[in-house]
Amino acid sequence: MRNKPIWTRFMPLWAPNDGGAPPAGDALPAEPPAAPPAGDTPAVPPAGEPPAAKWFENNELMSAEEREWLTARGLNLDDPLQAIPKLVRGHRSAEKHIGRGVDKIIERPGDGQAYSEWARANAQALGLPEAADGYEIAKPESWPQDAQWDSDFEAQFRTVAFEEGLPPAAVNRLVGIYADKIKGLNELADQGYERANAQMMADLNREFGDQVPAVLARAQQGAQAVAQAAGMDMQAVEAITARLSKDSGDAQVIKFMAKIGEMMGEDNLLRANGGQQGLGATRADAEAALSEFMKPDGEWAKASAARDTAAINRLRPKFDQLTKAVAGFGGK
Repeated sequence: MRNKPIWTRFMPLWAPNDGGAPPAGDALPAEPPAAPPAGDTPAVPPAGEPPAAKWFENNELMSAEEREWLTARGLNLDDPLQAIPKLVRGHRSAEKHIGRGVDKIIERPGDGQAYSEWARANAQALGLPEAADGYEIAKPESWPQDAQWDSDFEAQFRTVAFEEGLPPAAVNRLVGIYADKIKGLNELADQGYERANAQMMADLNREFGDQVPAVLARAQQGAQAVAQAAGMDMQAVEAITARLSKDSGDAQVIKFMAKIGEMMGEDNLLRANGGQQGLGATRADAEAALSEFMKPDGEWAKASAARDTAAINRLRPKFDQLTKAVAGFGGK
């Protein structure tokens, strides 16, 4: 019996129903793959279906620009609960550095944008009125009592303030500055008038001495006569006299009006002024009474210097009576 090759001694035995032959090529059969443990079967996504969108994608509550903002700052995390703490910390940090809530921030004017346009756009935040008449302008306490309040100028000022977006507090401060300026101008005018009047009286005293009251009375009578001839009332005469005295500041105005009275003569003055001889038995008595009435520390002088209309009107009848009495004696 022939000996079989040695390798055949280690071949597996085959059952008769296997045909008694090994696989072709005498190759050993491959072992079957091990079955995966129960429950670990990997999920296979259905073919053709995309993965689910993240929480910030396709979110109707967020704009595309806002999603880009999240991505640029690394907040596009898969889990929104991880992004929320970062958002909270960032918001608090911004408020801390800005010093106020984000809802209270006003954007600065754009490049080339006029301040007035920017102010009107932020009128509510800046506390600006909705219309020009919304400014509450109070007449300052420093406004001179005898100065007329210019309502037309106030209306113009309101319009400019509204168009330029001036804050209400600034508007009233500017009104206060204007009032102080007017007060200063009035005080300068009064001081100038007092200096001019003092100079005028000094000049008259040097020229006429104790006859100054008579000269003043004749000047007043002359002015009244001319004014009545021209159809003017006493208020107009007082205005003219005050204006001339204030502007000239010398005795020439008084001398001019006194000369008019002298040229008209005593009889004409009496007819023009109602012709009443009045107080005193002699011209000297009448002149003395007039001088006493018009002395520098008397009521008439004080009222005239202060331009106290009420006091002047109260003293006017006595002044007229005394001046008419002096004129009524003529040269006696």
